[in-house]
Amino acid sequence: MSLHLALPLRAALAGAALWSPSALAQTAPAPAAARAVPSGAITVTVKFLTGATETVTTTSTTVLGLKEQVFDLAGIGPQLQRLVFAGKEMQDARTLGSYNVTNGSVINDVVRL
Repeated sequence: MSLHLALPLRAALAGAALWSPSALAQTAPAPAAARAVPSGAITVTVKFLTGATETVTTTSTTVLGLKEQVFDLAGIGPQLQRLVFAGKEMQDARTLGSYNVTNGSVINDVVRL
């Protein structure tokens, strides 16, 4: 038994036909590089002792704010994180700027047991 369809099949997304390359291009998400980063945000890499890393784009100015974002991404509570940058343990109430953390910095996260 075979099935023959006489009508052409068409798919649509948000009312736009998906059967042509131009329609697909119009509905595709923007590449990561083209997505807007909030004003004043910096992107840092948080590296764990396991070798795993998380890239975090933050507008928070405090160390505690960064720890809360790491919690959202990695599930490690802020109270269990010990962030180390340039050989210094970072204190929750201080700002990232006070440690000279800039866009592209790598911060080590040592989890307390």
